[in-house]
Amino acid sequence: MKKGILIAAILSALNFSQVLACSIDGKSGFLPENNYRIAVDDKMAGDMTKEKFIALIDKVNAVYKPIVEKIAGKPFIINRRWDDDIVNAYAMQWENDWRVTMYGGLARHPLITDDALMSVLCHEIGHHIGGFPKALAGKHWAVNEGQADYFSTLKCMRKVLVND
Repeated sequence: MKKGILIAAILSALNFSQVLACSIDGKSGFLPENNYRIAVDDKMAGDMTKEKFIALIDKVNAVYKPIVEKIAGKPFIINRRWDDDIVNAYAMQWENDWRVTMYGGLARHPLITDDALMSVLCHEIGHHIGGFPKALAGKHWAVNEGQADYFSTLKCMRKVLVND
């Protein structure tokens, strides 16, 4: 009897997680829409600079660009949108390339450290190459949120920071 309850609970959790997962464009899901903004000149912003933002992205890109391009067979592009005030990041697959967009508003958040920014970028890369499970029960290209987190912390950050 306990085995049946455990299996039912696991199946229920798996189905529930599909309901709660964010949409592929990051605009819908179980959390409210993100309308948060931090402008370049916002006095509440953290200590991130444009130079540091670019350098941190370049650090991750130096490690993962060849890996992603080998897997994809297409160019991998990271859009560095420092001047955008959006507090977010996202991954997408375009016709001829795979992309990640990193926004300056996220980088300027007072709680974002260098490692946190790189971890977010690793998470977005994880949507591309993080394995299974996929979002929408495997009917889409993107790895689901939990798996992208797993990839970010266990795989990507370890590889990026191996010499630090």
